[in-house]
Amino acid sequence: MFFDLDGAYVGGVERRGVRLQCDQGRIVAVEEIPVPGNGRFALPGFVNAHCHLDLTSIRGEELPRADFARWVEAMVDRRRKLGPDQLCAAVKSGMRELLESGTVAVGDIDSTGASAAVLRQGPLQGVVFHEIIGALSEEGWGALHEQLLAQANDRAGVRPGLSPHAPFSTPEGSFRRCLRLASELDLPVATHLAETREEIEFLQEGRGPYAELFHRWGIDRPRWESPRSGAIHRVVSLLADDRPAAFLGVHANYPDSEEFDCLGQQGVTVVYCPRSHRYFGHARHPLDRYLQRGIQVALGTDSMASNFSLDLWQEIRVLRDEFPSLPASSVFALATSAGRKALDLEPARLRPGDPATFQIVGTRGDRSVESEGLLQLAVCAGLRTVATWIEGKCAAEVEG
Repeated sequence: MFFDLDGAYVGGVERRGVRLQCDQGRIVAVEEIPVPGNGRFALPGFVNAHCHLDLTSIRGEELPRADFARWVEAMVDRRRKLGPDQLCAAVKSGMRELLESGTVAVGDIDSTGASAAVLRQGPLQGVVFHEIIGALSEEGWGALHEQLLAQANDRAGVRPGLSPHAPFSTPEGSFRRCLRLASELDLPVATHLAETREEIEFLQEGRGPYAELFHRWGIDRPRWESPRSGAIHRVVSLLADDRPAAFLGVHANYPDSEEFDCLGQQGVTVVYCPRSHRYFGHARHPLDRYLQRGIQVALGTDSMASNFSLDLWQEIRVLRDEFPSLPASSVFALATSAGRKALDLEPARLRPGDPATFQIVGTRGDRSVESEGLLQLAVCAGLRTVATWIEGKCAAEVEG
C-alpha cells in the first residue's frame, strides 16, 4: 500500500512530493516523487493526552461555574444519572470525534469502567487510566491488581494505567499504592495537580469551597503527612520511592516557585488543556515557563463538560492565541510527539520503520502550503483532517 502526497512532515522536516509505502502496519519507505497536485498531505496523528470520554454527553455550557467545586458537584450529579448504555454511547461518540479530527491515541480517565470496555474494541491507541477516588479496601486493591494484570497481558490497542484523581480527593496512602502497583506492572499514572487555587487552599488550610462541598457530601478531607506542602510537591515527591512507566501531571495551573524544579527532576509530563483552561477562567497557564525549564508538556482537551469539542486542531488554535511567540514546531510537538512520549508510546514521525499511524490532511479555503508552509498552516487553523490511519488501517474518513 502506498500514498502519493503533495507533501508530508517526515521526521520533523517538511517535504514536498512524497510517497509513503506501508506494509504490515509499518512505513517501509518514504520516497521523493513529483508533486501529484492532489492537495493531500501527511502529518503525524494527534495525541489527546487527557480526556474524560465518559463525560462526552455532558455539556459544559449547562453547568455552573461560580467556583470549581460547584462545577464538580453538578458534573458528578449529571454523571450519576447516566446508565451503562448511555456511558458506552458517550465513549463511542467521543472516540469517533477524536478519530475524525486526526487523533490516533488518547489518555482517557475511566471513572466508571465504560471507557475500557469500549476503547479496547476500537482502533484508538493510548492508555485507559483507571480512576481512584478516596481509599480502597484490601479486597479492592487485590481485584484491581488482577484486572490490570489481565488487561496488560492482552493485545488491545489501549493499555491500562492508573489515575489517583487528585490530592484533594485521594489520600496519600492511595497515591502510594497506585504508584507501587504501576511500578510493579510497568503502567503509566496520571493525576490532576494544582488545577485550582481553591484546591490548594483546601489542601493547606482545610477551608474554602472544597471544604463546603465535602461537608455537603459527608466525607472527610483526605489525609496527607505533609499538609502544608503544595499540591504538586506532595504528589511528585512520592515518585522517589516508586517509578511508573510514565507520570502525567494534568493541568498543573498553579505551581509555586519550588515546584518547577520538582517536576523537572522527576521527569513529569504536564498536560495542558487550553480550551478547558479558558472555560474556567484560570490565570495564564505557565506553559512557557515549563518549556523554558525543560519540562515536557503535552496537550489534552479534558471533557465536553468543560469544552465544546474534542478537536485538537481547536486546542492548537487557542494555544497559539495564548502563546503567539512559541515556534510552530514546538506547538505541533505538544500535540503529537510529546503526547506519545507521555503515554509511553513508540514514536510515529512518518519515518521508515515507524508505525503507519498518521493523518491525511487538506487545506481550508484558499490557504496555500506553497506560500505559508505545511507546519505553519497546521498551527494556524489552515488544515483539516481528511482521514486517520492507525497501524496501516483507515480508522476514519471525513467527508467534505
